[in-house]
Amino acid sequence: MSNSYLFHTFPNEPIPDVISHGTGYNLFLENGEKYLDITSGFSGHAIIGWGNQNVINAFSRQLQKIGHIDYKMYSDPNREEFAQLLINQCENKLSRVFFSGGSGAEGCEAAIHLSYQAHVESGNPEKNWYISREESYHGATTEAMALGQRPNLTFFYPLFQNKK
Repeated sequence: MSNSYLFHTFPNEPIPDVISHGTGYNLFLENGEKYLDITSGFSGHAIIGWGNQNVINAFSRQLQKIGHIDYKMYSDPNREEFAQLLINQCENKLSRVFFSGGSGAEGCEAAIHLSYQAHVESGNPEKNWYISREESYHGATTEAMALGQRPNLTFFYPLFQNKK
């Protein structure tokens, strides 16, 4: 597949193999090659596998109601139920849950923003340093990428230089 209409995430790397389908914990290429899925791209698949009939049925039931709503405009009983489940399991007796959005990068950025805001509000705006593992990956947003030093993302480094 040398001709692609996609603008790929890592433009200097070869186009990845095409996955035709997944079953259990395996992914299959178009040519039938089978791979154990240990990519952890979306960790839910590492836990429940691909083609899990219980998950397919739950998705189908939910899609018959609503597929997606703007959570800033409407309340979703699923979000409330999940928040309550998390609070009930929390040993620290927290009283609220903040869902940051749809990606890990948004979660990292929310943590950065909430941490910085807490320091500003307590009179310490100079506390703006964050600790991250070397060559870690925290997501594809600029702020999340600035936390790690992935070699395949070096072409983005000029965006981080003036970040304050």
